[in-house]
Amino acid sequence: MQIFNDKKKRIGTLSGFKSREITTTLDSGDKELSFSYPAAGALVDLLKEEYYIRTKTDEFVIKAVEKGEQFNKYTAVLNVEELEGTPFPYGFESNEQTIKACLEFAFEGTGWHVGTCTVKKKRTIDEQESVTAWDVLQKCLTTYRCECIIHSLTKTIDIYDRIGSDKGCYFMEGLNLRKISLKSDTYDFYTRIYPIGKDGITPEWLTGKDYIDNFQYSSKIKAYVWKDERYTNTTSLIEDATAKIEEMSRPYKAYTAEVVDLAKASEEYKDILSYGIGDTVTLVSKKTRTREKQRIVKITEYPESPEKNTVEISNARKTFAEIQKEETAAATEEAVSISNRATKKVLENYSTTEEIETKITASKEAVEAGVAYTLKNYYTSVQMDSLIKVTKEEISQEVKHVEENSMHNYVVNGDFSNGLDDNWYNSNETNNAVMDVSGLGTVAKILKTSSSSSYIRQNLGKIPAGTYRVRYKAATAAGYESTARVQVEALGSYSTTSSGMLKSKEFTTIEREITVSEGTKYIYIYAYAQNAPVYITDIEVLGLYSLYADAKIQVTAEEITSEVNKKVNSDDFGTLITQNAYNVRIAFNKGSSYMQFDSTAITMYTGTITGNQKRTRFDYNGTHFYRDGYYVGKIGTNTMKDNDSQRGLVFDIEYNTAYMSWSNKESQNADVYTMKWSYCTQQCGNYEANMLHAGADINMHFFTLRNVSFEDGSISGTLTFKQPLEVGSDGKLTKWSTATLEFKRGILVSGTWSDG
Repeated sequence: MQIFNDKKKRIGTLSGFKSREITTTLDSGDKELSFSYPAAGALVDLLKEEYYIRTKTDEFVIKAVEKGEQFNKYTAVLNVEELEGTPFPYGFESNEQTIKACLEFAFEGTGWHVGTCTVKKKRTIDEQESVTAWDVLQKCLTTYRCECIIHSLTKTIDIYDRIGSDKGCYFMEGLNLRKISLKSDTYDFYTRIYPIGKDGITPEWLTGKDYIDNFQYSSKIKAYVWKDERYTNTTSLIEDATAKIEEMSRPYKAYTAEVVDLAKASEEYKDILSYGIGDTVTLVSKKTRTREKQRIVKITEYPESPEKNTVEISNARKTFAEIQKEETAAATEEAVSISNRATKKVLENYSTTEEIETKITASKEAVEAGVAYTLKNYYTSVQMDSLIKVTKEEISQEVKHVEENSMHNYVVNGDFSNGLDDNWYNSNETNNAVMDVSGLGTVAKILKTSSSSSYIRQNLGKIPAGTYRVRYKAATAAGYESTARVQVEALGSYSTTSSGMLKSKEFTTIEREITVSEGTKYIYIYAYAQNAPVYITDIEVLGLYSLYADAKIQVTAEEITSEVNKKVNSDDFGTLITQNAYNVRIAFNKGSSYMQFDSTAITMYTGTITGNQKRTRFDYNGTHFYRDGYYVGKIGTNTMKDNDSQRGLVFDIEYNTAYMSWSNKESQNADVYTMKWSYCTQQCGNYEANMLHAGADINMHFFTLRNVSFEDGSISGTLTFKQPLEVGSDGKLTKWSTATLEFKRGILVSGTWSDG
């Protein structure tokens, strides 16, 4: 074993240890290493907590040291520090994505990646509390009902529906079975399940009934109601409900067995008794009168004494019945959280609200939307109690009270959720950009690399005279905490942060009040110190709503009633509309996708209004496409750089976009689209970078292929030679002619020869 210090520098090779033990667990894919080393050994001072131990297959981190008189015992865990150290402080969300797409987003910037992945189903991960990338992985293993193999040396995680196979191995008393125990019960036994997803979706519209039966063990009807708001897709709900009732409809049985690894102890048993984690084995026990197939869920290996190896076997990691007990409370709590987020946004450390969202509950007879929300201990105190009632005949609106000192934010897209859009001017597109920073989220990075100013700017428009509150959050990159400074010019007034004020792992909130006269105002954000980047988000310029003329909204019952009657049938009102000063968001027909209208564009989201969920944005330049938080490219219009009178339709992809492709499904049941004509900017499988690739024959329809050259075929010129026409009996030519073959860049373009 190799020893590395906490800076990953190799400092020694360990020998003389004993009782080395490696435990692998199916449930999490995790491993643990323990061993003993002489207390007076030459390398004992190099074995410290947080130092690294590397074997032939894995890297571990020393976490515990038990010192003894003769030997010290060391315990180390699998090194997944980059995953454990990548936080999502505001929660993590992945809406109806494959596990590979979900984990690739969670692993971004960690150095880890998904290797082999056989799991194709799509599920939703919605964690509202602070989590790490490692937590996301473990949540995915449960939600997607899959298993993983962790390769810590290559920082790769392979994902499988099921690890291992049935190799025909037997565990038998008197052979390799050392000890066995059995637990069996029907406390959580059911034969019928009623699955209910988000917004009340059930299997009924696909299967014709709102339940799923399984009578494999008994014809009794025992019903179980399963509600989980994370399911927005009916097919996924049916798939997982079927798996649940498959396990819940038979008695729960769990075996725990200790088995000697004879395959590694003796060549005699190598081919017949070998096994690995996740393998299915046949358990034969006279003691329990058992002959059943079970899975290996835990392996403890002793590399120096393989005859001591042991395993634990069980019917699975856990049955669905057990998982359900643990997750029902979590799912209920999450459903409540989702509902709460639909009705209000909790504000912490803010002077005012950014938006108040209203949940609308629809029925055949009426729609009621209620808002009852009190903000306390903020810069302003707002009490609002609104009631909107919609019936077939009328719409009435009642607002009890809105205090005149509520605030309006004049900055648009101050959190940069739409990137540096048209609301922001960027002085340096090379150095300044919107990016995701681990631990901080989405920020605008501003970097000054010369004496020239580097900044972003927004025109706030014409604002009335009065006092305004300017507020923003700022941070910097690690190593620049002592030098990074932000300068803000807002409403004509300058302020600059002091050296050492900005941190790298958390934001510092800066705010001040500015009194100005009426006029057109701007806000500038500068990187003040050269070569010291600053990260900015949540920029606000707050003024009284009473001074904001555009905030006045007039609604007449007649106009609203008329519009609703035209557009909505009383039986199917299923649209969620959220409106604030900056945009209008619409979710149609109880779906999880949103359409957002703002001042410059229409944007589509698959789920929550976040950068990671943004898919399409239509503005005056064309249709822009996004995937998993990245801007992919656009279909739109453009002009030639040196001649703007030459206009055209363009398909533009960004620098980091891997490919552009025309693809098709080659069969009705195909689960992939096959690339037929593609351009790759980077290596994509066996497709080389910076090339066009054909995935089908090309028919030129007898049109000319011009200016072509072939790989290793650059010959151009005319070959002149003698063409034999007749040969005499003595083998000599008696008749011949002169022939030619003309080549251009390796292609035969013409020739002359005799026909006889």
